Amino acid sequence: MHSLLILGVLLATVGAILAHDHGSGNAAMPMGGGGKSCAICNMDVETDWYIELQHGQRIFSCSMTDGTHYTPSDVHSFSHAALTGATMKDISSNPKCDNSCPECDGGNVMDPISGAAVTSANFKFICLNRGQKVYFATDASKQSFAQGIASKPYFGVTQVICGGKPCPDGFHVPTLTSMAPPPAAAPFCTGASVMFSGFQTTVDGTCVKLFFQSWVLDTPLKYIVGLIGVFLLPLVNEYLVCLREDIRMAFIKTKLSRHQAWGKQSRKLLLTVLYMAQMTLAYFAMLVVMVYDTGLFLALISGFGVAFGYFKSERSLGLKSTAMMRATWRFDESEYLTVLSVDGMMCMQNCGSTVQTALEKVPGVKHVYVGFSEKCAYVSGSAASDALVQAVETIGFDARVLRRPRAESGPSTPYGSSSSHLA
Repeated sequence: MHSLLILGVLLATVGAILAHDHGSGNAAMPMGGGGKSCAICNMDVETDWYIELQHGQRIFSCSMTDGTHYTPSDVHSFSHAALTGATMKDISSNPKCDNSCPECDGGNVMDPISGAAVTSANFKFICLNRGQKVYFATDASKQSFAQGIASKPYFGVTQVICGGKPCPDGFHVPTLTSMAPPPAAAPFCTGASVMFSGFQTTVDGTCVKLFFQSWVLDTPLKYIVGLIGVFLLPLVNEYLVCLREDIRMAFIKTKLSRHQAWGKQSRKLLLTVLYMAQMTLAYFAMLVVMVYDTGLFLALISGFGVAFGYFKSERSLGLKSTAMMRATWRFDESEYLTVLSVDGMMCMQNCGSTVQTALEKVPGVKHVYVGFSEKCAYVSGSAASDALVQAVETIGFDARVLRRPRAESGPSTPYGSSSSHLA
């Protein structure tokens, strides 16, 4: 008697499991949505957010909102699972689905009208927005379902699930949806995201949330303004770089003259503020790349190209010829040569050019060559070594004299003792 009772419990358990698998096996899906997109907003679907039709087929949605605070007059307060059921007639005219039924191979897909099994040989389907499908065993069932959703919201729907439990707004219909059909024109984009999973376009996709919560580029005009703003970012950034260098050189001229309108601390403060503004724009540019929007990325790269062509290329070509050669005059004019060790130079393009320009402005300087690899500056002419050191220190670098010209060398300083710096 005991054995028969245990056997009966086991058979009942197995039967319940098989019945559950038969009802929901066609909805089986890898976690994360298996690459499917929400029919309402194009975001990735969640496997525990869906509507279930008669006989077990499911249409999945994203988890944008759970509908807890829905109001009939505000369509945005509804969960996307509920909107899928309420607006089925408006999201079921997508012609872009492929003619396949990979779910039919398991034999668990049931016709939502007749309950008949849908197989790879007899399947028909209605394609929803963004690619999900509802399968049927016959054309008659498909036609009946199409007529039903056209006349009644939630036609054939048995459950509306949000996060594994019934949605609070399930089987409710937004006022605008019940009164009139939505506009024929599709929205420019839907949802909002600060970063996409790989490069994509905003048009007919997810809207870009640029930098701040309220900056959602959800209309063509906003998106165009965003493109223009992103294009201008590199131009303003490069302008600030050039402005900072021009102001630095103006301060050098002022310091070398008799009149000083700015104190040392004021000069440092102004240059620091300009540097902070430049770095802020640079990081904004980095955030644009991290959005992974194709249009914004191309606008940013175009801005960098225009900024280089306008601000940098002419300055690079405009350097004095003494910076474009290996400075053989160092050997011919060694009697008048001063060698300075300059600490703090990080790159030749900016730091090296800045040091060279500062030295060339010192009265009496004839030639200047900055050796970035050895961190030295070679100067010929009649300028005093102390004046050269002062010019370098004025622009923010540390300098010390490694070799003085013969006119400044005392008896105790053998001329040419630092000749290794001429190579």
